[in-house]
Amino acid sequence: MPIVNEWRWAHPIALFVNDWRSEPRFAYFSGAHEGYFRLSRRVDSARRKIFYLRGGYWILIDRFTPGSDADAHTYRQHFHVGVPSRLRRDGSLVTGGRGGNLLILPVEGARGSASKKPCDRPLPSYTNPDHVTYTRRARGPQILVSLLVPFAGRRPDVKAELLPVEADGRALSPWEATGLKIAIGGERHVYVDQHMQWNLPWRCGSFSGSSRLFHSAIHRTGSAGL
Repeated sequence: MPIVNEWRWAHPIALFVNDWRSEPRFAYFSGAHEGYFRLSRRVDSARRKIFYLRGGYWILIDRFTPGSDADAHTYRQHFHVGVPSRLRRDGSLVTGGRGGNLLILPVEGARGSASKKPCDRPLPSYTNPDHVTYTRRARGPQILVSLLVPFAGRRPDVKAELLPVEADGRALSPWEATGLKIAIGGERHVYVDQHMQWNLPWRCGSFSGSSRLFHSAIHRTGSAGL
C-alpha cells in the first residue's frame, strides 16, 4: 500500500479473494491485489495461489499481469528463514533446524535467480531471519512457481517440472495454465491450475478434463484424483 507516514496510507488497495477452499484432502487459495497499478509502469494484477496437499506439500504460484508487454519489471518471491539453512546449486533451499524442516524447490522454467542474505533490517535483541529471494526481471506476463515440502529426519528426494497444457486448440503458456509433474516418495503427481477462469477442455500428459483445478497422485497400486 502507498504509505504517507507510519499510520496513514494514501489510498486503499483493492483486494480480491476468488477462491478459498478447505477439503479433506487439500486446501486451496487464490487471491489478487492491484497495489502496483499506481506505478508509472504499472502492473495491473499480482495474484497468489496456494495449493496444499494435506500431509504432503504446498505449491506456491505468483502470477503477474503487467500493464504493457514493453515494460520490464523485477518480480520476486520472498522467504524469511529463521533456522540454519543451505542454498543448493539448483536454487533450492533446505533448512536444518531442530525438529521439522522445509525444502523450498523453485520449478525450472518458472523460477527466478536465488539469493540468501542476512536480514537487511535487523532489530536489536531479536533473532533476525535470513532473507531468501527468487528474482526474475522480464517483460510481459510472468509466473513464479515454488514447491514447499516439509519433512522430519532425512530430506526427501523431490523433483518438479513444468508440463505443457493444451486447450483452445493450442499449447498454453504456464501463465495461462500451469501444469506440474512432481515426483516424491515413490509417487508421481500431476497438478493443473487454469489461470484464465475458463472451463475449456484441456489435456496435460495422459490426463484430460475441464476443471480449473486438478491433482492426481499416481501410486504404485493405482491413481487417485481430487
